[in-house]
Amino acid sequence: ENASQSAARAADEAARRQLQEIKEAAEAQAAAARREKEESVLAFRKEAEEQQAVKARKWAKMLEEVKAERDGKHKELQQELQSEQAIRVAKEKELMQSRKDLEKLQDD
Repeated sequence: ENASQSAARAADEAARRQLQEIKEAAEAQAAAARREKEESVLAFRKEAEEQQAVKARKWAKMLEEVKAERDGKHKELQQELQSEQAIRVAKEKELMQSRKDLEKLQDD
């Protein structure tokens, strides 16, 4: 009977060791799967951040182009306005000179 109990204990111990090994292997596999998932999530985030950066650069460039175009048009309009003002001032001076000349003629 002692031999049979010893054999049973040995079999139990062997089964326990085998279960422990299976459990450790399963934990290692689960840890590897978690790491792989974390790496995948990090890679996905990095990809998303890079895409956002590309979009941000694209929008910034477009905004700069729009600003430059607006500033150019603003300068054009300012120059046009100044030119029109200069023409108006010149015409007013011409008109005033004509009035003065007319008044001189009337006085004479």
